[in-house]
Order: sequence, then C-alpha cells, then structure tokens
Amino acid sequence: MAGFAIGALGTLEKERAKLGSGVKAILQAGTKATRDAASGDAHPQLRKLAEFISWESGFIKTFEAKIAAIASAAERDQRSLAAMVDGLLEDTKKALMLPVSSILEVLPKLARGLSRAQGKEVELVMQGDEIELDRRILDQMRDPLIHLVRNCVDHGIETPAERTSKGKPPSGTITFAITQKNGSRLEILVGDDGAGIDLAKVEAAARELGVVPTDEARSKVP
Repeated sequence: MAGFAIGALGTLEKERAKLGSGVKAILQAGTKATRDAASGDAHPQLRKLAEFISWESGFIKTFEAKIAAIASAAERDQRSLAAMVDGLLEDTKKALMLPVSSILEVLPKLARGLSRAQGKEVELVMQGDEIELDRRILDQMRDPLIHLVRNCVDHGIETPAERTSKGKPPSGTITFAITQKNGSRLEILVGDDGAGIDLAKVEAAARELGVVPTDEARSKVP
C-alpha cells in the first residue's frame, strides 16, 4: 500500500513538473505583456500560481519521505510480528510435546495384572520411551497400545510351566521399541518372546466365522 502511494506521488510530481514549466513560460510572457512602469511585476494571479506550484513541490517531496519512513517502519514491525508468531508457535508445540513414556507408564502395571490373572509371568521392556511426541497423538495411541499388550499376554506369552518345558525362562518378555524416523515420524515396534501365532487356532476361527472355505483354510496350514 505504501509503495502504491509513493508511486502515485511520483506520478503526481512528474505531472506537476510539466505544469510548472508551462506556468513559468506563461509567467514570463505575462511579465512582458503586463509590465507596469511602476511595479515591473507580472499579473498577481500568475505569481500566486507559481508560488503555489513551488510550495506544492516541496510538500510532495516531504510527504513522500514520510510515507517511505512509515513503509520502512511497517516492514520492521511485520518482521518483528512474524518472529513473535513463529516463537509463539514453537512454544505452543513444545508445550504440547510429551515423552512417549507418559502413555507407556501404565502398560507395565497392566501387563503384570493381566499375567497374574492368567497365572503367567511377564516383564515389559521399553526402549526409546524418552522420545517426545505431540500429546494429541499420544492420546490417540493409548488404546491401541493397551490392546497390543493384552494380545501379547493373552495369546503370546505362555505359562511358566509351558515356557520351561520349551527351554525358555519362566517369565515372558514384551518389548516396546520406539525409534525416531525422518524427524517427524515415529516407529513403535511391539513384540514378545511367546509362542507366536497358533495356526491351528487361526484355522478354527476362520472356519467358524466363514471367512474362508474349510478346504482352503486347511491347505494353508503347514
């Protein structure tokens, strides 16, 4: 906007300069035509017009300088405001960032409670839980992670007796490994050292639900 005003004033100054040259010529001609032996002066109205044009020229230059100063100040204020907004956004992001451990801290207790109810022993190990993430994303992750722990305890980890018979330690392990990927991405790997997927149970469930034909389900079981 300030640039437009300065440009408009520049155009006005150019047009005024053209007019000033014309008035000067008229003034000189008028001086000769209306010269009075007593005064030796031009027509008073032409003189006033010439004085006004001279004053107007100075006024326009002063006005241009003030607008330029205002435009410069506005640019500085804009840069300052942009820096303040960026700082505010950064502070807001930091306020929303929490370590992943803030949602994982409930999982060890959950795993212990589930394992005791089923006569099992479970240890939950977390790696990289100090990595920070937006609190809103963490809130959405809580329920899926709880579900994964339940699955590990219910369907993965065996009882101490079963594990001992397989040469495993009596206590099972559930591992959460959190890794920062490409700055803005987070990878969470969940695993356990349990029995793994029981294909026979999967086959039975598939047949019961009618997901696949019985013959097809059996053909996929080694």
